[in-house]
Formats: sequence, structure tokens, C-alpha cells
Amino acid sequence: MKKGYISALILLVLALSFGPPAQAQGPAQTDWSVWVGSHYTGLDQYIYKVAEFDRGVTGVTPEVRFQFSRNQGKNAFMLNGFYYDPKRLGLQFQGNSGTDTKWNVSLQSFYRQSQKDLMENLVVREAGNAEGTKPGGKMVTHSDLNPGEYPGYRKMIFEANFETRIPGHKNVRIFAGERSILEKGEEQVLQVNHCSTCHINSHMIKLDRKTHALTGGVEVSFGKSILSYTANYRQFKSDAGGFAAMYDTARHPVKGIAGAEFASREIFSGTVMPIAQYPETQKLAHTLKFKTSVGKARLLAQAAAVNTKNKIGNLNINDKQASVRVIYPVFRKAKMVANAAYKRIENDPVFIDLPPWREGRPGGGQNFDYWRYSNLTRTVAEANAELIYQPTARYRLGLLAGYNSTVRDDYPDKGGNFTTKTVRLRGSLYYRPSSTWNAMLRYELKSIDNPFSPVNYTFEKPGSSVLAPLPDNPFVYYFQRDELRYGNITNLPTMVNAFSAKLNLRPNQKVRLSAAFKARIGTNSDNKELSYKQTSYQPSFSISLYPNDKFTLFGTYSMVLQSRNGLAAVTMMDG
Repeated sequence: MKKGYISALILLVLALSFGPPAQAQGPAQTDWSVWVGSHYTGLDQYIYKVAEFDRGVTGVTPEVRFQFSRNQGKNAFMLNGFYYDPKRLGLQFQGNSGTDTKWNVSLQSFYRQSQKDLMENLVVREAGNAEGTKPGGKMVTHSDLNPGEYPGYRKMIFEANFETRIPGHKNVRIFAGERSILEKGEEQVLQVNHCSTCHINSHMIKLDRKTHALTGGVEVSFGKSILSYTANYRQFKSDAGGFAAMYDTARHPVKGIAGAEFASREIFSGTVMPIAQYPETQKLAHTLKFKTSVGKARLLAQAAAVNTKNKIGNLNINDKQASVRVIYPVFRKAKMVANAAYKRIENDPVFIDLPPWREGRPGGGQNFDYWRYSNLTRTVAEANAELIYQPTARYRLGLLAGYNSTVRDDYPDKGGNFTTKTVRLRGSLYYRPSSTWNAMLRYELKSIDNPFSPVNYTFEKPGSSVLAPLPDNPFVYYFQRDELRYGNITNLPTMVNAFSAKLNLRPNQKVRLSAAFKARIGTNSDNKELSYKQTSYQPSFSISLYPNDKFTLFGTYSMVLQSRNGLAAVTMMDG
């Protein structure tokens, strides 16, 4: 946090050092206000989600809010803050020196209660017969090692920004900023144990995350054009230290006998290993923007290059992208807005180093090492164009067509080039016959070819078409998986129809009414045997009353009705 305070002090000194002498500014105007009160918090039953941003303490707490501002000519500054409880407070200081220099320093703090996974759905046991009346040996159980404790953390956000124009070069603007996020408290971690049971342990561990970001850049204006460059550096790490947990000794699932045979089938057995480790990451981004006018057309172009590095794992994500936007009046009272974008993301593969299967046992020693390739590695190309026609002030028409292609290089396997193509068509109408009412209608159609969701393979490999023991493995071959249970079923639509409408009424100056309706229907024609369909309907209504210039009454009602069917597969008991 020292870095943040030092940066704030430097920016504050720089900001206050700008500006002409006080005698040239004329008389100063000062305004201030202070609000003092209190609030009572009462909590009952399970409050860890409904009171997510409350610190969870019952009782009366004093509350203070204040604001102070001072204006003198073209110079101004404002200081405001609030205190709600010891963990929810804020402070902001902002101002300007003339029209060329601005600064802003702020601190915000709040507490967040993270809902605890009670694991009550993790209780299951295999059946020993087809009727399910005889219990088998394999089961899923759980233990809460910190009963009565609930995760939560305090989050503090510090931000400082400064910008100015170079004296004598008013067309050049430079800017810089810093943002720090500090999170400290406790979090829940789930640990899965094998082998006598699939047993899940819940641990409460220390949380201490730190994120620091620096931004700087320059903007140059010349004629009708603006060119800007921005650099951004961000660092994340955890100072909570390591946490280690004990993995159960592998045992026979029914008899409870321990031995080298069962330990040889597990990655960890009877050992203490670190878990829940955070990566230490660094991100460096460069962004170049250009805006200009060419004849009747307006052009906005942008290019960016981003590198994100995991320092602990020595892994990189490289992201390069470019986009362009053109606005052109195609004819009188009509304009065309066209957009095109290209993005290339490359994510380093990860080598998974596993101990040999049943090492040192008869028929064992199989090698399961593999490279895990990321479906984040992809090429995205997108383009759309919208024709906007407004013959009169009463109504406006819009027609949009768009196309998106996403190619995932290494999904489902290396070099798989899994491609998703989306075509969009949208029409909209805005109608305003008078000042008392207006309406909007919009319809959109999406056709999605090969929708993506990573469900093709539950495991890394689909398995074999025939399950058979390996040599010297007369009964131990359940690490194999049946190829027949894998397919290309997806719970995503290939066709989406969306409709929205809104009506605004203003019968007089004291009443405003608004009614809206949204509908979305998604279907999948690729798997007709599933009769897949997802629907969403959302009506809403709002009213605002203005009986006088000192009093306002407003209310809003909204309801969402959603439904979806599809295929769900749960992986458990050796897959």
C-alpha cells in the first residue's frame, strides 16, 4: 500500500503546484456540508448471501458524510467522503487547475462476505445391485474442517489519475494513473481425497491478494485528427503464503486395507502437498488509437498488443487485435456505420507430468503424461454494418447485418481448428410522433454454426471403443474409458430469435410511465432428438411522479421467466 500512498502524494503535489497566482483568479467560492447519523443492522438466519456486502455485525453504528468544494476562477477542487462502518468507507479528492490540468485521488473500502459451500449435495454412494437396495463400496462424502467459520475479506481500492496539456503545445495531452486493489481476509478451499472414498475437505485459509496497475500515455491533436498511445502495466500476486493439506492414504474401497497396490493408482497417497496456490502474473499492454475525418466519412482505428505472463509457471498469453469503425452518410438522412475487428490470441500449452500408472506393480508403468492445449488459442474475425435512416424527427429505422468467425486452433485436439460461425440480422424502429409518447421495436435473428462449449470430452482423451484388460492387468483397467459415451452434444442453441419493445408515456409534466417487454427463444436443430429449447421472457413497468420541484416518487417492477432443457452428464466414480 505504500506505493499507492507515495503515488497519491506525488500526484497531489504536482496538481496543487499548477495554476496561476491567486490574485489573478478573483474571489473564491467555498461550499461545504456535513451529515451525521447512525444506522442499525439486524441479522438473522443464513445471511451470508443476502448480506453479501455487510460486515455481518449486529448493532448501531455511527455514520458520517461530508463534502467540501472551493472554486476560484478556472481553478477548483472538491473533497468528499463517507464513513458507514469500520470497513465500509470512502474518500475522494479531485480538482483542476485551469482547463488544462486535472487530477483525481480516491480511496474506497468495503467488506464482502463470500457465501460458503456447505457441500450438502456431495453425499452419494454406489449401488451394489440393479434395484439400488444394496449399498456398494464407493461413495462421496465431505467434511467441514472449520465449522462455524465463514469466508470473507476486506477490499480496498486506491486510485490516482493526473492529466495536463503541455504549456505552449495545447494540442498535446499527457496522462498517468495508478490503481491498487488490496484484498485481505479468509477464503474457502475444497480439497478432493482418494481412494477409499471420494472425500471432499473444506478448508478456511488466509487470503491476501494485491493488484497494482500503472497507466500512462500521450494524445496529440492535429487538424481533424487525434492520435493517442496508452501503456498499461498490471501486477498481481498473493502474500498469503503457502497452504498444505494432508491427502488420505489410499485404501481398498470396501475392506479398508492399505497397500502399495492402491497407492500406485493415485497421484498422492498419505502425503502432505501444497494446494490453492495463486499465480504471480504481470500484464503489459500497448494501445494505439487514431480518429480522423476524410471527406464526409469519420474513421476510428485501434490496435493493441497485450502480453500476460505467469511468472511462477513461466507461461504466456499473447493477444494482438485491431479494429476499425467507419461512419459515412450514404445519402440524405441516412448513414452507414460499419465495424470490422480481428483478434489473435495464443496461450502457451501446459505439460502435465504424472507418475506412471501402478509404477512397480505387475502390468503397470503406463505413461499418462500429456500436453494440455488451451481453447483460448484462437483467431477471431468479426464484421458488421448498420444502415440508419431517419427521414423525419418522428421516426428512425435501423438495419444491421453481422458475421463472426472464431477458430480455436487446438480444440478438441491439437490442430483441431474447431470453428464457430455466427450470422446476425437485426431490425429496429424508433417512433416519436409527439412529446407525450414514443415507442421502440427491435427484432434480432442469430444463426450459429457449431456453437462452442467444452463438452465434447469430459476427459483429455475419449477412450477406447473396446474395453479390455492390459497384459498382467486381469482386473485393474478402470482407468480406461468407453469411447461410446462421448459425443458432440451441446446445451447451446444454433438459432436465436430475440424481440424487444418499449413504450414511454408522458401525459403531463408530473407523470411519466414506461412499459417494456423482452423475449428470447433459442433452439438447436443439430440435435432434434433432444427437442432442445431455451426461453426468456421479461416484462417490466416503471412510473415516476413529480408533484413539485422538491419531491419525486418512482417505482419499477420487473419479472424474468426463464426455461431451458438439455442434457446433463455428471462425472463421478472413475468417470
